Amino acid sequence: MRKNKSNKPGQEKIAEVLPNVLDRRGSGMLAVGIVRQAMKEWKEAKAMLKRVPDDISSLETIREVERFFRSPWYRTLRELAPDVLPKNMTEKLKEIDV
Repeated sequence: MRKNKSNKPGQEKIAEVLPNVLDRRGSGMLAVGIVRQAMKEWKEAKAMLKRVPDDISSLETIREVERFFRSPWYRTLRELAPDVLPKNMTEKLKEIDV
């Protein structure tokens, strides 16, 4: 198993690790599940902000999820399910009305 350039523990690309544990289909399903959970949390936080505009927890959740969708981690997950997961999820979020 190769490590990425940073050589930090736990920083191996999931695309290199998961195929050893799951088949390609299973890896893609796992990636989609992770992204669906992030979307669910984002939508719930957006809905809460409509009711309580200064809810700190919701603001933090939205910031965290949007950061996830811009991260190398999301890009790696997308490699496992490119036909299902949008390339630019942050643009997709702008289209969603909660």
